Amino acid sequence: MRRLLGLSIPPWGLLSANVLIAGIFLLASPAMSKEPYEGKLAFDIMRGDKLIGRHIITFRDVDGETHVDIEVSLLVKIGFLTVFRYGHTNREVWRGGRLVSVTTDTDDNGKPFEVRAEKRADGFHVQTLAGESVLTTAITPTSYWNSEILKNLHWFDTQRGILLEIDLEEGDIEPVVLANGQSIEARRYDVTGDLNQTVWYTPEGEWVKLAFLARGADIEYVLTDGYTGTSLTEAE
Repeated sequence: MRRLLGLSIPPWGLLSANVLIAGIFLLASPAMSKEPYEGKLAFDIMRGDKLIGRHIITFRDVDGETHVDIEVSLLVKIGFLTVFRYGHTNREVWRGGRLVSVTTDTDDNGKPFEVRAEKRADGFHVQTLAGESVLTTAITPTSYWNSEILKNLHWFDTQRGILLEIDLEEGDIEPVVLANGQSIEARRYDVTGDLNQTVWYTPEGEWVKLAFLARGADIEYVLTDGYTGTSLTEAE
């Protein structure tokens, strides 16, 4: 698995510049699983017991469309020396509960990536720095806030602009501790394949945690803002 800090780096590398047409009929994109979160969903990104970054998602209604803006920023230091820096911005536009465009820019420790994806009649047209493609299957972006990602295994890598091949195994319901020390119940899902990670959702479909291994270190997302449920228990 070639992946760094939660955003996938697929094993086959970048796409060629050729336009790939896989079919002539675009399946409808999975709908949003629920009404958008109110305002903001935010996580601290922890490397062991050290805070190394933030993942913030904001939701806005714009002329009947849902605009989802995502910002990921990471900084890993050893003493005063910066050993890794990562920045990722993503805007998803949803109309009528369906994904219509994805626009991302990424700085992966100095290496740039761009994705410009737009739904058209014949598929999702994807433009990256490596070339163009047309995806003719239903896709769900790897932004995780939409639990419909669990129902559609055609995951769209928002950093590289390609489809990922993954397997998903449903686990048990278990406690997840939030940044404020409170505990909620959420179901664990183990992801393998082009991604190797674990993600947790509440029974209501709210994303509350992400965990994976990167460069031999445990990385964990701890929810700081955005949980809308009311069934809270004290953390052990």
